[in-house]
Amino acid sequence: MSTELSSSAVPRTAQLPLRQAWLVLVVVVVAELMDLVDTSVANLAGPSIRADLGGGR
Repeated sequence: MSTELSSSAVPRTAQLPLRQAWLVLVVVVVAELMDLVDTSVANLAGPSIRADLGGGR
């Protein structure tokens, strides 16, 4: 009796084609970069918004 697993032993849903895996990676990296840009813009605009609204320290 052989203990090796054949490719049919792994469910088809667990096998993500290489192209789709790269697409998922790109989407995640772009989302993280957008989050970084959003945070940077909010931090840079905060003092200006506070001054325009007449906020205190």
